[in-house]
Amino acid sequence: MRIMRQFPAFPFTRTCRALAYASLFLCALSFFSNLLHPRQMDFVNFWAAGKLALSGHAAAAYNIAAHKAVQASVGATGGIMAFLYPPPMLIFAVPMALLPYTLSVGFCVTGLFILYVMMVERIWHGSRWQAAAFPPAVVNGLVGQVGLMTGTVFLAAAHQLGKRPFLSGLMFGCLIIKPQLALLLPVAFLAGREWRAFGGAACSVAALLVVSWLIFGEQPYLSMFKATPAYSAMVFDSPLAAYKMTSIYAAARFWGAGASQAYALQMLVAAGAALAVWIIWRGPYELSAKVAMLAAATPLVSPYLFLYDAVLLISPFLWLAERRNTKGGLVVLWLLMILHIVENWAAWPFANLMPLVPLALVTMIWRQLRPKVVASSARISELPQPA
Repeated sequence: MRIMRQFPAFPFTRTCRALAYASLFLCALSFFSNLLHPRQMDFVNFWAAGKLALSGHAAAAYNIAAHKAVQASVGATGGIMAFLYPPPMLIFAVPMALLPYTLSVGFCVTGLFILYVMMVERIWHGSRWQAAAFPPAVVNGLVGQVGLMTGTVFLAAAHQLGKRPFLSGLMFGCLIIKPQLALLLPVAFLAGREWRAFGGAACSVAALLVVSWLIFGEQPYLSMFKATPAYSAMVFDSPLAAYKMTSIYAAARFWGAGASQAYALQMLVAAGAALAVWIIWRGPYELSAKVAMLAAATPLVSPYLFLYDAVLLISPFLWLAERRNTKGGLVVLWLLMILHIVENWAAWPFANLMPLVPLALVTMIWRQLRPKVVASSARISELPQPA
């Protein structure tokens, strides 16, 4: 069974095709510019960590000075590009460091982009242009992030959930490399009674933690725990984080809230998102709707989130596009993501409106689903009752 129904055509295909061509041109321009004049991109973070791990100094990936020294060996660096990932990410970073930096950027980003588009096209036939033009995917191509990898893992795992739940769980567990994207998985699996998927996820998480321990030793774990408080202060207290990040916390800080107020608002919204996922996964809805709600609610949970992490939002976008009665709202949300990209590129923080995107998607999915349950309950109540 396929988790997503297929429609002959999605809306705005011609517009998305034009946007995709423009986006691919910008990504290619960024790649060739970096090839001629190597500069700091997000990808250098993973490449440098992989290099340190290959040289037998995996724990040094969590040392800002040592990590930055490797980054500086390939080009100009500005600011701090810290490695803020659990040690299992080093398993994926090592292959990235087997090639020279500029070649690795080209091969890895291009390969991940192709895999992502192929996965979206496999699930939603005829949606490749929407996938290629999706703003979070484009950002990954421009800065060399791995959001395309985590987004593809999420989509592939969701696609297998109805057919091979244990395999689906194994894939979902790989999101341990960016755990902020997996916070709602236990809620969804428990509510939906997806016990085999839950078991598969637990197995892959345990395997990745143990394998990374066996390969790199315990020191990277100790270094990560030691560096976490300083990293947290560096990220969440930075003025740039207030408009570069896309979380509820970041938006609240941008609009003048204090740290404690922003955290409180983040926790409140996260609780609401978890409740929405619980209700939908517990209810009599099709699997595609449950996946769309899970993907839409996930960016509302963690205070640490950037636009490149939001590739999984392609799921609720296309699920709603299939219904064809939410086109205007989806266009507005698409433009909000483009606005966020322009603001970051121009370093002109006009407003941090990005949390409105997942909030609106959750609301739109909810409005699509809840009337069906009400109508179903009404029909049941109208049936003759036994004497």
